[in-house]
Amino acid sequence: MRNGIRHLSGLAGLGLALLALAACGHRDQRLVDQYFNAVNAKDNQTLGSFAAVGFDKKVDRWRIAKESDEEKAPIPLTDLVAKQKELDKAVAENKKAATAYSMDHYAEVTQVRDARAAGKPVPAKLAGVGSEWDKYNQKDRDLKKQLADANAAVEREKRNLERSQRPGAALRDDAAQVRHQGRRPAALGDPGPQAGVEG
Repeated sequence: MRNGIRHLSGLAGLGLALLALAACGHRDQRLVDQYFNAVNAKDNQTLGSFAAVGFDKKVDRWRIAKESDEEKAPIPLTDLVAKQKELDKAVAENKKAATAYSMDHYAEVTQVRDARAAGKPVPAKLAGVGSEWDKYNQKDRDLKKQLADANAAVEREKRNLERSQRPGAALRDDAAQVRHQGRRPAALGDPGPQAGVEG
């Protein structure tokens, strides 16, 4: 009976030792294995879920050479959305100022518009009003172009983030941080350039 208990405790100790040894591996080894297996199989669908840039070299062996701690960094989307809102507000403020100027100088602005619509030069006495009105219009065009560029940048960054997120993950405009985890697997047995994945 004692030998049976000793045998069972020996097996339990061996099981715990094997479990501890398995736990010493890198936490992302399975993910790296899936990536390089997909590379070797030329499985572009699977690779598309891992990386935006393809890797087309056959890799015989690989290991994670270094794994850094997770670090948090601000994502560009937060700043881009803030810039977008700032420009939207600037367009509205310029429109409000132009409307106020137009109402304060209604007759003069109307005469400037009529002269330009008829293809005639603006009368000298209205040159100041015409110049001021042109400033509002030019500022409006400039701000709207900047806003269009900001809108495009936000949409581009959203698409980039959606590609990097797991399927079905929702993006929020107010998301403040993204986590980066550095992984540097080293390819072994490949005489060509080393394979590496940086997060």
